[in-house]
Amino acid sequence: MTKKLVTILLLVTVVAPLIFSLIDLQSIQANASVLDHVPQIRISQENGTVIFNNSTYHRDYDPPELVKNIDLNNEKNITVHKNETITVSYQSPCGIPESINGIFLDGEVFEVGEGKNQILNLTGHQSEFYENNAPRRNGTELANIPTDLEAGDYKLVVIIDCDDSIDYYISNARIK
Repeated sequence: MTKKLVTILLLVTVVAPLIFSLIDLQSIQANASVLDHVPQIRISQENGTVIFNNSTYHRDYDPPELVKNIDLNNEKNITVHKNETITVSYQSPCGIPESINGIFLDGEVFEVGEGKNQILNLTGHQSEFYENNAPRRNGTELANIPTDLEAGDYKLVVIIDCDDSIDYYISNARIK
C-alpha cells in the first residue's frame, strides 16, 4: 500500500472515531447558559427556609441527549423533619408537563451509557413524597415529608416529565 492510502485508512479507522466520541462526550455536559430555558424550582419550608434549584440534569428525547449542568458546584442542602409540609413552586420548562414527582432517594444518581444512549439512573430505595399527574404550566404544590423515613441523609429529587424532555432537580436532604 502506498503511504497516502495508509494515512487515509489510519484517519478513517482511528482518528475519526476518536473525534466523534469526543463530540458526543462534550455534548452531555454543559454550563447553565445552555439550560437557560429550564426554570428553577423553589422549595420552601414551614420555618421560612427557601432554596432555589437549577435543573441538575436535562434529558431531551428528540434528539436523544442527556445534559448535565456542570455549573452546579454542590447540590443545595436542605434539612427537613418527618411529616413537615414543604412547598414546591415550579414553572414548567415545556408548557404543560405530563407529571411532576418528588422522591427521597436513599441511594445514588449516576449516568449510564454514552452519547445519545446515555440515561440517568436512580438506584436505591425511593420514597415518593409528591406526585401530580395533571400539573399546570406553573404552580405551587404542598407536600408532606413521609413519616416512615428513617432519620438520615437522602437525595431530594424533583422530576418534571414533559412529552419531549425530562428535568431532574437534585438536592442533598437530611431528615430529622
